[in-house]
Amino acid sequence: MPQEEVRYFGYLFLILRKQAMSDTDYYLAAMHDTMVEILDVIRERMAVDFRGDDVLLRGLSVHIYTTVVRKNHLRTAFWENDGQGIRQSYPIGLEMAIVAAQVLGRRYDYAVSNEEILYLTLHFQAAIERMQNIGQTLRILVVCHYGMAAASLIAARLERSAGVRVVGSMSMQSFRELAHVDADLVVSTENIEAGDGVPPIIYVTPMLPDRELQQIRQFAETHCMESILMLYIMQAHIIDIEGAEDARAVLRRAADVLEQEGCVTPAYFDSLVEREQLSSTDLDNIAVPHGNPDFVQRTQLLILRLKTPVHWRLSDVQTVFVFAVSRADFQKRFRLISSFYKRLSHPDVREGLRKNSGLDEKEFRLAFLHMVGA
Repeated sequence: MPQEEVRYFGYLFLILRKQAMSDTDYYLAAMHDTMVEILDVIRERMAVDFRGDDVLLRGLSVHIYTTVVRKNHLRTAFWENDGQGIRQSYPIGLEMAIVAAQVLGRRYDYAVSNEEILYLTLHFQAAIERMQNIGQTLRILVVCHYGMAAASLIAARLERSAGVRVVGSMSMQSFRELAHVDADLVVSTENIEAGDGVPPIIYVTPMLPDRELQQIRQFAETHCMESILMLYIMQAHIIDIEGAEDARAVLRRAADVLEQEGCVTPAYFDSLVEREQLSSTDLDNIAVPHGNPDFVQRTQLLILRLKTPVHWRLSDVQTVFVFAVSRADFQKRFRLISSFYKRLSHPDVREGLRKNSGLDEKEFRLAFLHMVGA
Protein backbone atom coordinates (compact mmCIF):
# COMPACT_ATOMS: atom_id res chain seq x y z
CA MET A 1 0.00 0.00 0.00
CA PRO A 2 1.39 3.47 -0.86
CA GLN A 3 2.70 5.41 2.13
CA GLU A 4 0.19 8.23 1.72
CA GLU A 5 -2.64 5.69 2.01
CA VAL A 6 -1.01 4.14 5.11
CA ARG A 7 -0.90 7.56 6.76
CA TYR A 8 -4.48 8.28 5.69
CA PHE A 9 -5.64 5.13 7.49
CA GLY A 10 -3.60 6.27 10.46
CA TYR A 11 -5.57 9.50 10.62
CA LEU A 12 -8.84 7.59 10.40
CA PHE A 13 -7.84 5.22 13.22
CA LEU A 14 -6.89 8.19 15.40
CA ILE A 15 -10.35 9.64 14.83
CA LEU A 16 -11.92 6.27 15.63
CA ARG A 17 -9.89 6.13 18.85
CA LYS A 18 -11.63 9.28 19.94
CA GLN A 19 -15.04 7.96 18.93
CA ALA A 20 -14.63 4.57 20.65
CA MET A 21 -15.05 6.08 24.10
CA SER A 22 -17.54 5.51 26.87
CA ASP A 23 -20.22 8.08 27.69
CA THR A 24 -20.64 9.24 24.10
CA ASP A 25 -24.21 10.24 25.00
CA TYR A 26 -22.72 12.69 27.49
CA TYR A 27 -20.52 14.27 24.82
CA LEU A 28 -23.45 14.40 22.42
CA ALA A 29 -25.56 16.27 24.97
CA ALA A 30 -22.73 18.59 26.01
CA MET A 31 -22.01 19.59 22.40
CA HIS A 32 -25.64 19.78 21.24
CA ASP A 33 -25.85 23.57 20.86
CA THR A 34 -22.46 23.76 19.16
CA MET A 35 -23.36 21.01 16.69
CA VAL A 36 -26.70 22.66 15.93
CA GLU A 37 -24.94 25.93 15.09
CA ILE A 38 -22.29 24.24 12.92
CA LEU A 39 -24.83 22.23 10.93
CA ASP A 40 -27.20 25.21 10.62
CA VAL A 41 -24.44 27.41 9.18
CA ILE A 42 -23.43 24.63 6.74
CA ARG A 43 -27.04 24.23 5.68
CA GLU A 44 -27.42 28.00 5.19
CA ARG A 45 -24.19 28.52 3.26
CA MET A 46 -23.92 25.26 1.34
CA ALA A 47 -27.49 23.93 1.22
CA VAL A 48 -26.41 20.52 2.61
CA ASP A 49 -28.35 19.17 5.60
CA PHE A 50 -26.51 16.73 7.85
CA ARG A 51 -28.92 16.90 10.79
CA GLY A 52 -30.05 13.31 10.29
CA ASP A 53 -26.53 11.84 10.20
CA ASP A 54 -26.08 10.29 13.66
CA VAL A 55 -22.60 9.02 12.80
CA LEU A 56 -21.42 12.55 12.06
CA LEU A 57 -23.16 14.02 15.11
CA ARG A 58 -21.59 11.52 17.50
CA GLY A 59 -18.16 11.53 15.91
CA LEU A 60 -17.88 15.31 15.73
CA SER A 61 -19.28 15.79 19.23
CA VAL A 62 -16.64 13.51 20.76
CA HIS A 63 -13.89 14.95 18.60
CA ILE A 64 -14.69 18.58 19.36
CA TYR A 65 -15.34 18.01 23.07
CA THR A 66 -12.09 16.15 23.68
CA THR A 67 -10.04 18.53 21.54
CA VAL A 68 -11.57 21.94 22.21
CA VAL A 69 -13.17 21.61 25.62
CA ARG A 70 -10.98 19.02 27.34
CA LYS A 71 -7.81 20.00 25.42
CA ASN A 72 -6.93 16.35 24.75
CA HIS A 73 -5.11 16.84 21.45
CA LEU A 74 -4.14 13.84 19.38
CA ARG A 75 -1.12 15.20 17.61
CA THR A 76 0.22 13.56 14.50
CA ALA A 77 2.77 14.69 12.00
CA PHE A 78 0.57 15.58 9.06
CA TRP A 79 3.04 15.73 6.23
CA GLU A 80 2.59 18.82 4.14
CA ASN A 81 1.98 16.79 0.99
CA ASP A 82 -0.72 14.79 2.79
CA GLY A 83 -2.42 17.94 4.00
CA GLN A 84 -2.33 19.44 0.53
CA GLY A 85 -3.70 16.21 -0.90
CA ILE A 86 -6.64 16.26 1.49
CA ARG A 87 -7.38 19.90 0.63
CA GLN A 88 -7.34 19.16 -3.09
CA SER A 89 -9.24 15.86 -2.91
CA TYR A 90 -12.00 16.98 -0.55
CA PRO A 91 -12.74 20.67 -1.27
CA ILE A 92 -16.34 20.52 -0.05
CA GLY A 93 -15.39 18.70 3.14
CA LEU A 94 -12.69 21.31 3.68
CA GLU A 95 -15.17 24.18 3.31
CA MET A 96 -17.41 22.53 5.89
CA ALA A 97 -14.43 22.10 8.24
CA ILE A 98 -13.64 25.80 7.91
CA VAL A 99 -17.25 26.63 8.84
CA ALA A 100 -16.88 24.43 11.93
CA ALA A 101 -13.59 26.15 12.81
CA GLN A 102 -15.25 29.57 12.58
CA VAL A 103 -18.07 28.49 14.90
CA LEU A 104 -15.61 27.00 17.39
CA GLY A 105 -13.61 30.21 17.32
CA ARG A 106 -16.69 32.28 18.18
CA ARG A 107 -18.08 29.96 20.86
CA TYR A 108 -14.88 28.98 22.66
CA ASP A 109 -12.37 31.66 21.66
CA TYR A 110 -10.38 28.76 20.26
CA ALA A 111 -8.00 28.94 17.31
CA VAL A 112 -8.41 25.72 15.33
CA SER A 113 -5.06 24.59 13.95
CA ASN A 114 -4.52 23.61 10.33
CA GLU A 115 -4.01 20.03 11.49
CA GLU A 116 -7.37 19.97 13.28
CA ILE A 117 -9.07 21.44 10.21
CA LEU A 118 -7.81 18.44 8.27
CA TYR A 119 -9.29 16.10 10.89
CA LEU A 120 -12.62 17.93 10.66
CA THR A 121 -12.44 17.65 6.87
CA LEU A 122 -12.26 13.86 7.14
CA HIS A 123 -15.36 13.82 9.37
CA PHE A 124 -17.37 15.87 6.89
CA GLN A 125 -16.06 14.03 3.84
CA ALA A 126 -17.19 10.73 5.38
CA ALA A 127 -20.65 12.25 5.83
CA ILE A 128 -20.64 13.37 2.19
CA GLU A 129 -19.76 9.85 1.08
CA ARG A 130 -22.63 8.44 3.12
CA MET A 131 -24.98 10.93 1.49
CA GLN A 132 -23.73 9.97 -1.98
CA ASN A 133 -24.19 6.28 -1.34
CA ILE A 134 -27.58 6.15 0.35
CA GLY A 135 -28.99 9.66 0.35
CA GLN A 136 -30.09 11.39 3.50
CA THR A 137 -32.26 9.60 6.01
CA LEU A 138 -35.74 11.07 6.27
CA ARG A 139 -36.59 11.98 9.87
CA ILE A 140 -40.24 11.23 10.66
CA LEU A 141 -42.30 12.14 13.71
CA VAL A 142 -45.39 9.98 14.26
CA VAL A 143 -48.45 11.59 15.86
CA CYS A 144 -51.44 9.42 16.74
CA HIS A 145 -54.60 10.37 18.59
CA TYR A 146 -55.29 6.70 19.45
CA GLY A 147 -52.47 6.73 22.02
CA MET A 148 -48.84 5.68 22.33
CA ALA A 149 -49.42 1.98 21.57
CA ALA A 150 -50.89 2.80 18.16
CA ALA A 151 -48.20 5.43 17.51
CA SER A 152 -45.45 2.93 18.32
CA LEU A 153 -47.03 0.37 15.99
CA ILE A 154 -47.13 2.89 13.14
CA ALA A 155 -43.51 3.87 13.83
CA ALA A 156 -42.35 0.24 13.75
CA ARG A 157 -44.11 -0.47 10.48
CA LEU A 158 -42.74 2.69 8.86
CA GLU A 159 -39.16 1.75 9.72
CA ARG A 160 -39.64 -1.85 8.59
CA SER A 161 -41.67 -1.30 5.42
CA ALA A 162 -40.80 2.21 4.21
CA GLY A 163 -37.08 2.26 5.06
CA VAL A 164 -37.28 5.59 6.92
CA ARG A 165 -36.09 6.74 10.34
CA VAL A 166 -38.67 7.57 13.00
CA VAL A 167 -37.27 10.11 15.46
CA GLY A 168 -40.25 10.00 17.80
CA SER A 169 -43.85 8.93 18.32
CA MET A 170 -46.33 10.76 20.49
CA SER A 171 -49.93 11.54 21.23
CA MET A 172 -51.70 14.50 19.72
CA GLN A 173 -51.71 16.24 23.10
CA SER A 174 -47.94 15.93 23.42
CA PHE A 175 -47.50 17.22 19.87
CA ARG A 176 -49.54 20.33 20.62
CA GLU A 177 -47.22 21.10 23.52
CA LEU A 178 -44.07 21.05 21.36
CA ALA A 179 -42.36 24.41 20.91
CA HIS A 180 -40.40 23.17 17.88
CA VAL A 181 -40.84 20.14 15.60
CA ASP A 182 -37.40 18.70 14.79
CA ALA A 183 -38.33 16.40 11.90
CA ASP A 184 -38.55 16.43 8.12
CA LEU A 185 -42.04 14.94 7.97
CA VAL A 186 -44.97 14.43 10.33
CA VAL A 187 -47.08 11.29 9.87
CA SER A 188 -50.38 11.80 11.68
CA THR A 189 -53.72 10.05 12.15
CA GLU A 190 -55.53 13.29 12.98
CA ASN A 191 -55.74 16.70 11.38
CA ILE A 192 -52.95 19.10 12.41
CA GLU A 193 -53.11 22.83 11.92
CA ALA A 194 -50.24 23.89 9.70
CA GLY A 195 -48.12 26.79 10.87
CA ASP A 196 -44.62 28.18 11.13
CA GLY A 197 -42.11 25.51 12.06
CA VAL A 198 -44.41 22.61 11.17
CA PRO A 199 -42.89 20.33 8.49
CA PRO A 200 -44.95 18.66 5.73
CA ILE A 201 -47.69 16.35 7.02
CA ILE A 202 -48.92 13.05 5.58
CA TYR A 203 -52.16 11.68 7.04
CA VAL A 204 -52.49 7.93 7.58
CA THR A 205 -54.69 5.38 9.29
CA PRO A 206 -53.39 3.09 12.07
CA MET A 207 -53.47 0.13 9.64
CA LEU A 208 -51.01 1.84 7.25
CA PRO A 209 -52.15 0.15 4.01
CA ASP A 210 -49.74 -0.15 1.08
CA ARG A 211 -51.05 2.98 -0.64
CA GLU A 212 -50.16 5.08 2.43
CA LEU A 213 -46.74 3.46 2.72
CA GLN A 214 -46.11 4.17 -0.95
CA GLN A 215 -46.94 7.84 -0.44
CA ILE A 216 -44.34 8.05 2.34
CA ARG A 217 -41.75 6.18 0.25
CA GLN A 218 -42.24 8.67 -2.58
CA PHE A 219 -41.78 11.59 -0.19
CA ALA A 220 -38.60 9.98 1.17
CA GLU A 221 -37.24 9.44 -2.33
CA THR A 222 -37.87 13.07 -3.27
CA HIS A 223 -36.24 14.23 -0.03
CA CYS A 224 -33.11 12.20 -0.79
CA MET A 225 -33.04 13.40 -4.38
CA GLU A 226 -33.00 17.03 -3.23
CA SER A 227 -30.05 16.33 -0.94
CA ILE A 228 -28.06 14.55 -3.64
CA LEU A 229 -28.79 17.32 -6.15
CA MET A 230 -27.47 19.88 -3.65
CA LEU A 231 -24.31 17.84 -3.37
CA TYR A 232 -23.81 17.63 -7.14
CA ILE A 233 -24.15 21.41 -7.40
CA MET A 234 -21.81 22.06 -4.46
CA GLN A 235 -19.19 19.81 -6.08
CA ALA A 236 -19.69 21.16 -9.60
CA HIS A 237 -16.69 22.54 -11.46
CA ILE A 238 -17.34 26.15 -12.51
CA ILE A 239 -15.19 27.24 -15.46
CA ASP A 240 -15.04 30.74 -16.94
CA ILE A 241 -14.31 30.79 -20.66
CA GLU A 242 -13.24 33.81 -22.65
CA GLY A 243 -13.03 33.99 -26.43
CA ALA A 244 -14.63 30.66 -27.42
CA GLU A 245 -15.17 30.61 -31.20
CA ASP A 246 -18.21 28.38 -31.35
CA ALA A 247 -20.19 25.66 -29.60
CA ARG A 248 -17.73 22.96 -30.63
CA ALA A 249 -14.88 24.83 -28.94
CA VAL A 250 -16.93 25.05 -25.74
CA LEU A 251 -17.67 21.32 -25.87
CA ARG A 252 -13.99 20.59 -26.45
CA ARG A 253 -13.04 22.59 -23.36
CA ALA A 254 -15.70 20.84 -21.28
CA ALA A 255 -14.60 17.38 -22.38
CA ASP A 256 -10.94 18.22 -21.70
CA VAL A 257 -11.70 19.36 -18.15
CA LEU A 258 -13.78 16.26 -17.42
CA GLU A 259 -11.14 13.97 -18.91
CA GLN A 260 -8.35 15.59 -16.90
CA GLU A 261 -10.40 15.02 -13.74
CA GLY A 262 -10.77 11.34 -14.61
CA CYS A 263 -14.53 11.65 -15.02
CA VAL A 264 -14.83 10.65 -18.70
CA THR A 265 -12.94 8.78 -21.38
CA PRO A 266 -11.62 10.47 -24.57
CA ALA A 267 -14.66 9.21 -26.48
CA TYR A 268 -16.97 11.45 -24.46
CA PHE A 269 -16.22 14.52 -26.60
CA ASP A 270 -17.38 12.83 -29.80
CA SER A 271 -20.57 11.72 -28.07
CA LEU A 272 -21.23 15.34 -27.01
CA VAL A 273 -20.84 16.55 -30.59
CA GLU A 274 -22.94 13.72 -31.98
CA ARG A 275 -25.75 14.48 -29.54
CA GLU A 276 -25.75 18.18 -30.50
CA GLN A 277 -25.95 17.29 -34.18
CA LEU A 278 -29.06 15.21 -33.56
CA SER A 279 -30.86 18.04 -31.74
CA SER A 280 -29.47 21.25 -30.34
CA THR A 281 -29.66 21.59 -26.57
CA ASP A 282 -29.66 25.40 -26.35
CA LEU A 283 -32.58 27.18 -24.77
CA ASP A 284 -32.45 30.95 -24.74
CA ASN A 285 -29.25 31.89 -22.85
CA ILE A 286 -28.34 28.36 -21.67
CA ALA A 287 -27.27 25.07 -23.24
CA VAL A 288 -27.40 21.62 -21.62
CA PRO A 289 -25.27 19.31 -23.80
CA HIS A 290 -24.84 15.74 -22.63
CA GLY A 291 -22.88 12.77 -23.91
CA ASN A 292 -23.04 8.99 -23.80
CA PRO A 293 -23.16 7.67 -20.20
CA ASP A 294 -21.09 4.66 -21.27
CA PHE A 295 -18.07 6.99 -21.56
CA VAL A 296 -18.55 8.45 -18.06
CA GLN A 297 -16.42 6.93 -15.31
CA ARG A 298 -17.54 9.22 -12.50
CA THR A 299 -20.59 11.48 -12.42
CA GLN A 300 -19.69 15.18 -12.44
CA LEU A 301 -21.53 18.44 -13.11
CA LEU A 302 -19.61 21.07 -15.05
CA ILE A 303 -20.83 24.67 -15.37
CA LEU A 304 -19.17 26.85 -18.01
CA ARG A 305 -19.72 30.62 -17.92
CA LEU A 306 -18.95 32.31 -21.21
CA LYS A 307 -17.59 35.85 -20.92
CA THR A 308 -18.84 36.51 -24.44
CA PRO A 309 -22.03 34.67 -25.45
CA VAL A 310 -21.59 32.07 -28.19
CA HIS A 311 -24.20 31.46 -30.85
CA TRP A 312 -25.16 27.82 -30.43
CA ARG A 313 -27.68 26.83 -33.05
CA LEU A 314 -30.88 28.65 -32.12
CA SER A 315 -29.75 31.26 -29.60
CA ASP A 316 -26.82 33.09 -28.03
CA VAL A 317 -25.67 31.02 -25.05
CA GLN A 318 -24.04 32.45 -21.94
CA THR A 319 -24.07 29.48 -19.51
CA VAL A 320 -23.45 25.84 -20.42
CA PHE A 321 -24.27 22.89 -18.14
CA VAL A 322 -22.57 19.59 -18.90
CA PHE A 323 -23.90 16.91 -16.55
CA ALA A 324 -21.69 13.89 -17.22
CA VAL A 325 -23.65 11.04 -15.65
CA SER A 326 -22.43 7.45 -15.50
CA ARG A 327 -24.67 4.64 -16.73
CA ALA A 328 -25.16 3.32 -13.18
CA ASP A 329 -26.11 6.74 -11.79
CA PHE A 330 -28.34 7.46 -14.78
CA GLN A 331 -30.36 4.32 -14.09
CA LYS A 332 -30.42 4.85 -10.33
CA ARG A 333 -31.15 8.59 -10.35
CA PHE A 334 -33.05 9.14 -13.57
CA ARG A 335 -35.76 11.21 -11.86
CA LEU A 336 -33.17 13.45 -10.21
CA ILE A 337 -31.39 14.13 -13.51
CA SER A 338 -34.65 14.74 -15.33
CA SER A 339 -35.73 17.12 -12.57
CA PHE A 340 -32.47 19.05 -12.87
CA TYR A 341 -32.90 19.63 -16.60
CA LYS A 342 -36.55 20.58 -16.09
CA ARG A 343 -35.60 23.20 -13.51
CA LEU A 344 -33.01 24.71 -15.83
CA SER A 345 -35.69 25.27 -18.45
CA HIS A 346 -37.77 27.44 -16.11
CA PRO A 347 -37.81 31.11 -17.25
CA ASP A 348 -36.98 32.39 -13.76
CA VAL A 349 -33.84 30.23 -13.62
CA ARG A 350 -32.67 31.40 -17.04
CA GLU A 351 -33.26 35.01 -16.05
CA GLY A 352 -31.44 34.47 -12.76
CA LEU A 353 -28.44 33.04 -14.58
CA ARG A 354 -28.39 36.07 -16.86
CA LYS A 355 -28.44 38.48 -13.91
CA ASN A 356 -25.91 36.61 -11.77
CA SER A 357 -23.37 35.68 -14.42
CA GLY A 358 -20.85 38.23 -13.09
CA LEU A 359 -20.75 36.93 -9.51
CA ASP A 360 -17.63 35.28 -8.18
CA GLU A 361 -17.64 31.49 -8.08
CA LYS A 362 -18.77 31.07 -4.46
CA GLU A 363 -21.61 33.59 -4.71
CA PHE A 364 -22.69 32.20 -8.08
CA ARG A 365 -22.86 28.66 -6.71
CA LEU A 366 -25.09 29.71 -3.80
CA ALA A 367 -27.27 31.86 -6.06
CA PHE A 368 -27.69 28.91 -8.45
CA LEU A 369 -28.70 26.62 -5.59
CA HIS A 370 -31.49 29.02 -4.71
CA MET A 371 -32.48 29.40 -8.37
CA VAL A 372 -33.14 25.71 -8.86
CA GLY A 373 -34.78 25.43 -5.45
CA ALA A 374 -32.33 22.83 -4.13
